[in-house]
Amino acid sequence: MKTSWKIGVAIGLAVIISMMTFGVAYADSGSATTNCQSQSLCIFTSVTCNYKGCTAYISNNGQNITFNISNAYPGYDPSVTFVLSNKNATPGVISTITPSSITPAIPSNVSSYITTTLAGIKLNQIISANGAANGTIDVSIGNNAPQTMEGKNYSMSISIMVLQSSQPCLTKTNTCLTSIPNPSLFGQIVTFTANVTGAGGTPTGTVTFYDGQTNIGTGTLSAGLATFNDSGLSIGTHSITAVYGGDTKFTTSTGTLSGGQTVNQVSKSTSMSVSSSKNPSDYGQAVIFTATINTASSGTGTPSGTIQFKIDGANFGGPVPVSKGIATSAAISTLAVGTHTITAIYSGDTNFATSTGSLSGGQKVRGITTITWPYKPNPCNWGQPCTFKVQLGWQGSASPTGYVTFYDGSNSLGSCNLSNNGSASFSTGNLGFGSHNITAVYNGDDNDDGCTSNAVNQTVNKVNSTTNLISSAGSAKGGSLVTFKATVTPSLATGIVTFKDGNTVLGTVSLSNGQATLSTTKLSTGIHSITAVYSGDPNCNGSTSNTISQIINH
Repeated sequence: MKTSWKIGVAIGLAVIISMMTFGVAYADSGSATTNCQSQSLCIFTSVTCNYKGCTAYISNNGQNITFNISNAYPGYDPSVTFVLSNKNATPGVISTITPSSITPAIPSNVSSYITTTLAGIKLNQIISANGAANGTIDVSIGNNAPQTMEGKNYSMSISIMVLQSSQPCLTKTNTCLTSIPNPSLFGQIVTFTANVTGAGGTPTGTVTFYDGQTNIGTGTLSAGLATFNDSGLSIGTHSITAVYGGDTKFTTSTGTLSGGQTVNQVSKSTSMSVSSSKNPSDYGQAVIFTATINTASSGTGTPSGTIQFKIDGANFGGPVPVSKGIATSAAISTLAVGTHTITAIYSGDTNFATSTGSLSGGQKVRGITTITWPYKPNPCNWGQPCTFKVQLGWQGSASPTGYVTFYDGSNSLGSCNLSNNGSASFSTGNLGFGSHNITAVYNGDDNDDGCTSNAVNQTVNKVNSTTNLISSAGSAKGGSLVTFKATVTPSLATGIVTFKDGNTVLGTVSLSNGQATLSTTKLSTGIHSITAVYSGDPNCNGSTSNTISQIINH
């Protein structure tokens, strides 16, 4: 029966490293007393095994090499190659395991049974940043080995070489961190600057900024500098660090802001302004109040906390949270008619002091009024008074005061005061013949809104006139002066009066205060039938006077 044996390698110091080839090489460019220095550093990986000493042996059961690998340089994922070689093999040069390296010597006729291709075995695993790789490599004797080797131990010198095949030596960097301004005020923008340096070039990549363990932002290197602005730091001293992530030529490094970033409290002085969504408002109308916190400081922080609204000294609802320095009350539609005191009290917070503001002039609530016509006006004749009566209704107030103005279209006819019961009556005789659109306007008072009635139609009828004619003398001598006077009723009539002797027109005279007068000396001897004819106007019909007989003697 053919048996497969394993060569077990127990290694205490499992990595043989040439310090010239794989060692740490420093190129120190600064003093050891400062945090700002640059060094070149090669990356190594350490290996520990599960056996002591350096003895390999062959047995029926065989043994394994068990290893644990840790990454000495987080931030890179080096590819790791394991090489089994003679103790005297040059590090990094692939070497095979031969029978001559095993003592006591294995007969030459079985040398071919020892696997000679162990060198260059690769672990199919990449070490992650901050991680580790664990596993087993088997070293075996060929299946055709003679039975005479079974149960015998052989001492050999085998080492594991961990070759950093994918990573060259990197240049060590140093990160220096500064901030402006420092100290700063709460809410003020602070600029953090990380200066990353390394020998032989300019580092690239990114820098991550931390407030303690909290990532607060990232900056990209430009000419070795990365900046980050922050205005959200709370009051107090903050431990700020900048972590450079490294690149293909430079190692990672961390810089700490000396003394930390100090954030001081801004000025606590605040003031408040209060506004209303509608002022004055109508009775029953919903109103919302808004309080704005004003600050006077060089910081740019925003007040938080709550604001308590008060109406006439009593709390209106509960405290309202402040958002961006503003708080808005709930709507209220139950305020009585009159003026109400509106105040807002800011609670303050750790950065801003309390303050109180009020609505300038208070919240004015006005009663709602309506004006109606109890009845439609009756038609009236021109020249006679037309009377209008309206009734005022109201909500919210006790009893409106003031006056009502009546309009014919856009022309004011006149005003009258409201009575205690809210009625108003007005008479006018100045409306001309025809149809008139009459409206009544209540002008309001300190507590009540004004209002306007709907329009009503007022009809004014045209009136008939009468003309009365008299003479200055019943008889007169020929050639003497005779005067005729015509009086037209109504006296407001306008127009002209034509005086006639029979059908002969003696003259035409315009009415003045309802009268027209004509004097003549041209009447011939005899009896003359004299009349006066009123032509009428837009409001009055025309009329003809009585006939008088005027006697003219020789």
